[in-house]
Amino acid sequence: MSDLHIVDNYEKTGESINTLIDFWTEKLKNAQEGHYKETESLNKTHSRIGVGLIFLTTIITAFIFYEPIEYKNEIKLALGMSSAIAVTLSGIVSFGRFSERANEHRITASRYGKLRRQLEYLKATNPELNQQNDSKQKLKLLRIEWEYIASTAPLTPKK
Repeated sequence: MSDLHIVDNYEKTGESINTLIDFWTEKLKNAQEGHYKETESLNKTHSRIGVGLIFLTTIITAFIFYEPIEYKNEIKLALGMSSAIAVTLSGIVSFGRFSERANEHRITASRYGKLRRQLEYLKATNPELNQQNDSKQKLKLLRIEWEYIASTAPLTPKK
């Protein structure tokens, strides 16, 4: 039986709601950490590509008016190749949307954190969870909110 159906059938399965809350809390913690790690990874990628792009465009701009006496063709070729690399990096930054995607993961992580804290609060304030219909209703609402967040969350790597 899946963890999402335990709320409805916890009396039949013999599982306590505390066990379910612990299980869900761990899953939410893992999801939250995964999205924060993806945020960090995307921000690093954005920064590295951005610094490379700035470095290349600065060098290209500085050498535009340089008139070498020796190795004229080689320098022009190097500048042309550097310019092509800079344009490629610019396209990667634009279409990769690293900063925007990092922000989406950060928002999703904070939503998972909010759910996790709500579960922890529910467990801390309701020691007799198995005997309270109110707790069962709160868990159903949390499950619905979790499903919504999961359906709108960006994908993260399995690691």
